[in-house]
Amino acid sequence: MSQRVILVGRRRPPSPWLAPAVSALGFEVATTVLTDRPEDGQYHLPPGALEQVELALERADGSMLVVDGRVHVGQLADLTERLGDVTVHDRRSVVWAWLEATNPAAEARLALRQARLERRLAERAGDRSRSPARADTRVADLERQCDRVRARLEDRQRAERTRIESAHTDVDGYVVLVDEFEPAPRIHSGIVLEGRGATPSTRVETTVVTVGTHRLAMTDVPSIPWAGSVPDWFEPVVPGAIAALERADLICSSTDDLATHLAARFDADPVVVPADEADTLRATLADYFTTTVLELSFPATDSAHAAVSWLYDRGDVTAISYGDRIELSVTVPERAVDEVGRRVREVDGRLERVGAETDE
Repeated sequence: MSQRVILVGRRRPPSPWLAPAVSALGFEVATTVLTDRPEDGQYHLPPGALEQVELALERADGSMLVVDGRVHVGQLADLTERLGDVTVHDRRSVVWAWLEATNPAAEARLALRQARLERRLAERAGDRSRSPARADTRVADLERQCDRVRARLEDRQRAERTRIESAHTDVDGYVVLVDEFEPAPRIHSGIVLEGRGATPSTRVETTVVTVGTHRLAMTDVPSIPWAGSVPDWFEPVVPGAIAALERADLICSSTDDLATHLAARFDADPVVVPADEADTLRATLADYFTTTVLELSFPATDSAHAAVSWLYDRGDVTAISYGDRIELSVTVPERAVDEVGRRVREVDGRLERVGAETDE
């Protein structure tokens, strides 16, 4: 029998990722306690809700409490002392716990949370101790432990970013597949490779796939606890996901708002594709990464030189010569041809598609 969990919070409904995260940990949500009363400074939970939680834990023989909120370390210590052997998570740490098995940064972040809790409990024990010197030594040891765990977290964050940034530098494009944290199927590179979905990963994984004539690095990132934005407490435990998003050409999701938000933030293009439609995703990728070769000619003016610099950022300039005119060949995505044409005409240049008629 799975262990039973009590959810408690002031949201109506609770944060959508809480129940799936609890289920992913192998627990069962026994009861959800909701309250409209203001947050309490000591326990985070207002007095009435705390009593309801204690009763629900007793009735359900619960072993975990998940608070739909941000519980600071002092409140966590108060809840731990009051509830005894019950494991206490908030909306952040339950996701970290889901990620930790295969995500070194998440494991270190959860360990840092535990180290800070132990230090706070030791400080309180020292205040009540008849041997203050011994208590001070214990607190100092735990402070050093916090420093070590914090350093380990920073090392793992750097290593994870490097793992993504240094890999697959020879591909034609970068695609990130991402969805929100919920029980429904999510978009995944497996539907391109095998025509089927896959279980959400807790680790950032990149697969090189061939779509048409292009080799694409497709990166699956962990499901995001999405509520209109990416939580600030989520990003530090998925540094590889942030690195992948920063270099993405295309961000694919089955959630429109999520794709649009991430694409705007990371200067990529958003695509919304249903999670189980492999043919649709492959066709979308093929269309997006189709390229064309353009032959361009510019007068040798300052504005033309600025346009040439702009083209280096927009495409792959394969040949260039300078004389009375600037002549160059550039390969650009098909979707960018109209934009290039407008920029060329603005500086009195000429554009010709290779194998097509001149467009002046």
